[in-house]
Amino acid sequence: SFRLSDELADREVTLRDLLCHRTGMPRHDVLWSALSEDPGEIIKRWGKAKASTSFRSTWEYSNVPFTTAGLIAGRIEKSDWATVTQKRIFDPLGMTASSCTWKAGSSAKDHATPHYFAFDKSVSPVKWDEIDHAGGAGCVNSTATDLANWLRFQLAGGKFDGKRLVPERLLKETHAPQMLFKPEGAFALYFPKKVTRFSSYGLGWFAHDYRGFDCVSHGGTLTGFRAQCMMVPEKKLGVFVVCNLRPSLFPEAVAKSALDQLLGLPAEDWVKEGKASLELLDFTTAVRLTKRKTDRKPDTKPSLQLKSYAGSYEEPAYGRAEVSLDGEQLKVKFGKLAFRLEHYHFDTFTAVPVEPADEVRTFDRTTFDVLFRLSAAGEVEGMRFLEQDFTRTKK
Repeated sequence: SFRLSDELADREVTLRDLLCHRTGMPRHDVLWSALSEDPGEIIKRWGKAKASTSFRSTWEYSNVPFTTAGLIAGRIEKSDWATVTQKRIFDPLGMTASSCTWKAGSSAKDHATPHYFAFDKSVSPVKWDEIDHAGGAGCVNSTATDLANWLRFQLAGGKFDGKRLVPERLLKETHAPQMLFKPEGAFALYFPKKVTRFSSYGLGWFAHDYRGFDCVSHGGTLTGFRAQCMMVPEKKLGVFVVCNLRPSLFPEAVAKSALDQLLGLPAEDWVKEGKASLELLDFTTAVRLTKRKTDRKPDTKPSLQLKSYAGSYEEPAYGRAEVSLDGEQLKVKFGKLAFRLEHYHFDTFTAVPVEPADEVRTFDRTTFDVLFRLSAAGEVEGMRFLEQDFTRTKK
C-alpha cells in the first residue's frame, strides 16, 4: 500500500531510503498531527503529497517514513509496532518501565508533565500529544534507567549483559553515513560549526564528528517534551537527556557539557550558547512578524463578498478543508484544526488557530495564511493553505 507520487521514487524506494531521509519528500507533518489517527491512511496521504526534491538527491527530514517502517515491523511479526518494540527491544534490554502509547506514559505513577515555552516567555503545562498513530516516528516513553540500558546495548555493539541480541555489523550499519546533509536552518542549532566539521545521516541516527571524535546522535521533539542522545562509540560513552519543555536546548547543553567533561575537552558554555540560540530564534520570529505587518497593503478589501469564499476545498493528499461564514466572520475547518480568518489584504487572510483550544498557545510562533484564488470570470476557484493548493469543489 506504500506509494509515492514520483514515478521513479515509487518504483525504486527501499527501506534504506526511508530510514535515511532521501525519498525526496518533505515532512507534511500536518497529515498526522491534524488529519488522521490511522497510520495506514497517513502513509497513503503522505505518498500522494507533493515531493520537494528529486529522489535520492537531497537529505530532507521527514517523520512519516519512520511511521511506515514501524508499520512494516509490526506486519512482519503479524502484530503492531508497539507490541514488536516491547518484545524485541524493551523486554531483552530489561526496559521494564518503557512503553509505546501516550496513555501508558501519562498514566504511569511517576510521569512528567509537558510544558510549552511561549513567545511571550511564559511557561505553561500542556496536554500530552496523543500520537500513537505516528508509531515509529516517536512514541516511546522511558526512564533514565531504561535508557541507560539502551545506551549500553548500542555501545556494546549489539550485546547486552553478555548476550548477543543484534549482529555487530548490522548495528554498525545504522551508525554509518548513508546520506550527507548540511546543518542549516534549525539543524545549525544542534550542529554548530565550531564543533562539527562533517555531518551525515545513518539509519535513524545522525553520524557526525564532535570536537574531533566520531559521534552518533539524535534528538526528538513533541509539543511539551525534548530529548537528545549523543554517543561516542570509540570511547564507549553515551549520554541521553530528556526534558519537559519545548522549545528548549537544555538537552543539547547538558549532553555536550557531559561529553566535554568525560572526553577531557576544554569546557564550553553550552548553556549560554543555548540561551543565545533561543533568543535568536525569537528575534527572527519577531522580525518576520514585523515585516509581515509592514508588508500589508493598507485600505484594501476582499474582491468579493465574504459569503462568496465559503465552500469546500480539496487537495489530493490533504483532503477537504471547509470554509464557512459565521455572521461576518470567515472560518476554516481542517481535520481537528479550526481557524478564524482575519483579513490581511486583497484576497489574503490570516488564519488564527482557535481549535483545539488546549493547543492554540503552541502555534504562537507560526503564521498561517489563506490566499484565495479567483478565476478569469471573477469566481473563487481555489485557495493556498498550509502551503498547499486546494481546489474548490463544485456545489
